[in-house]
Amino acid sequence: MKFKYVFFAVLIFSFHYSQTFSQHKKSGLMGKWESLVVTRNNTVKVIEFLPHGKFVFKSVLVADYKYKVEENKLITSLKNKYSHKLVIDTSTIAIKPNVIIRTNYSNGKKQVYKLIRVGERKTTGKGV
Repeated sequence: MKFKYVFFAVLIFSFHYSQTFSQHKKSGLMGKWESLVVTRNNTVKVIEFLPHGKFVFKSVLVADYKYKVEENKLITSLKNKYSHKLVIDTSTIAIKPNVIIRTNYSNGKKQVYKLIRVGERKTTGKGV
């Protein structure tokens, strides 16, 4: 719920000041800004102010995972710093040039994630 309020406030801020873009540029608003505090659920907020009154708002998970690869299996582990429980996840991965396809099962549902190496995105409109 707090996320919605922060997002709404930033949205209003952006629309209100979008007509004075050149003033924002001169004042140093342009660029990526990150919250100073990591929340209890290990997230930080990132806002990137772009030209023409646009911005990107992200809530980013900050976690210290460990991983190992065995054949086509990616095994990750994370110790929850509040509950002290160790969470282990095993996924199947397929690695192609600049693309990883990760498949795992959560609550009996198959989930497939396609990840592209940062900086390699092509805007074909067809996805990865």
